[in-house]
Amino acid sequence: MSEKLTPMMEQWLLCKKQAKEALLLFRLGDFYEAFFEDAKIIAKALALTLTKRQSVPMCGIPFYTVEEYIDDLIKAGYKVAIAEQMENPQTAKGLVKREVVRIISKGTLVSSALLNEKSNNFFACLSRISATWSLAFLDLTTAEFFVLETESLKELKDELFKRRPAEILLSSKLEKELAIFFRELFLVFQPDLSVEEDWFFDFRTNWEALLGHFAVQLLDGFGLKGKNAAVIASGALLSYLKEKRRLDLSHITSITPLELKDFLAIDSASLRHLELIESNLSADKSHKTKSTLWEVLDFTLTPMGGRMLKEWLKHPLLSLVEIKKRQAAVQELLDQAQARPELIGLMEKIKDLERLMMRLSANFATPRDLAALGLSLEKLPPLRSLLKSFASPLIREAAEGLGDFEKCAGLLKKALRENPPLRTAEGGMIKPGYNAELDNLRSFAQNALNWIEEYQNRLKKETGIKTLKVGFTNVFGYFIEVSKAALEKMPSSFIRKQTLVNGERFISEELKAFEEKILSAEAKSNFLEQKLYNELKETVKTFSPQVFAASQSVAVLDSLLSLALVALQYNYVCP
Repeated sequence: MSEKLTPMMEQWLLCKKQAKEALLLFRLGDFYEAFFEDAKIIAKALALTLTKRQSVPMCGIPFYTVEEYIDDLIKAGYKVAIAEQMENPQTAKGLVKREVVRIISKGTLVSSALLNEKSNNFFACLSRISATWSLAFLDLTTAEFFVLETESLKELKDELFKRRPAEILLSSKLEKELAIFFRELFLVFQPDLSVEEDWFFDFRTNWEALLGHFAVQLLDGFGLKGKNAAVIASGALLSYLKEKRRLDLSHITSITPLELKDFLAIDSASLRHLELIESNLSADKSHKTKSTLWEVLDFTLTPMGGRMLKEWLKHPLLSLVEIKKRQAAVQELLDQAQARPELIGLMEKIKDLERLMMRLSANFATPRDLAALGLSLEKLPPLRSLLKSFASPLIREAAEGLGDFEKCAGLLKKALRENPPLRTAEGGMIKPGYNAELDNLRSFAQNALNWIEEYQNRLKKETGIKTLKVGFTNVFGYFIEVSKAALEKMPSSFIRKQTLVNGERFISEELKAFEEKILSAEAKSNFLEQKLYNELKETVKTFSPQVFAASQSVAVLDSLLSLALVALQYNYVCP
């Protein structure tokens, strides 16, 4: 890169400095382009054609399929930085402004086929003050954020084995101290390690980072009073993801301190030998035998329930009161044989509320995500109503947590088409009847076809040219096309627009006036639909806390129902 760079390549270089070790995908129109060494790596990893322009190696990926390619790069062990166009290319003056908007890695996947719907995808942070260790865990896809403290390195190791974070953030000092520890960890699973200088884990800085993020004056309300190691781990994790990975974490609104003494201690060796979650069998997936306790007990019907049941298995309760509450709830679900089929039917129709709401809050949601959220929320009022006949405390608590979503679900049903497009750029998200102005603009556009047909028939009759055709192309707009043999019959008032091999294309004043009207109507329609869709998203976002609370209630109900169904299946009884 010793030669003088063009302004665009200078912009690329600035973005590459922000991306650091990540492969940079640089948005240029309808493609994400990679240059220099990044292009060579990406072309080889994805089997793409490597090209050159002015001796610069490059390769491109269409923007509408980029997520699939990103998944392949993450799977291959790379990090990927996305540099987006921050201005509309049609209205920008000079070079379009571009910035790195996110850096994607195993621990920061949001909308990806690599995510297992019944497993969390944690990004962890490890810290220590004197003899106190702390681990903070954040799942960006579900907004689960919790932290724990321990004075036992063994307990720390056991928690990492249970949670299996995709990535771990730690200081350079701890990386050196725990080299043997991590070698042992890597024998079981392979998290990516992100290492920062020791000053990044300063208590005061991270305490202020937490106060600023949660917009509070004290952390006592989150149960973090006196938990200095936990403050460092959780504050450093938030700061790192915001500053280094450029993520919007506005959907992370709470943090929960965990007390390990509340759960039965299961060390990593026991977890492995008992085959609670993972099997010790070979990696051959062809065997159909349910070899783990998780596989035997998992009758869950929702992703949230699946994740919660897995959590229950890894962290068994010690409180006899809480254990009996779960047993009473499972027993009641067994006794309520008449209500059970309807309960199952409703649960089956509830999609992943946590991840759908998170994608919406972080501006990654597609129109189909929004529609799936609406259909899922529709099932909560009848579910709550069905549970009114239940008496066990745990089910009653969960039913109360389902909230009231009739207004939100009703709005989504009224606004969105039943089968909306995958991308907003395709248009057609908003349902007819939702907005009168949009309906009028659409009606005008739809009637345009009839007008074209009538105009074409009228011109054929007036000119006597039976082969005359009125058409449209994205490049040349509307036109009147005739063969060269019929040119002498064309009115002198028509303006020649394009010469073809076998004919000519013209435009008339009438067709020109129509073109201006229809293109204006289409532009207005697209703008208005996007505006209505954005307003809809912002309205639904206001329900975010209630949706996350409801998803927890659904998860509890689904986990209890799963235990009841497995008891029914195998004739299990309460001890």
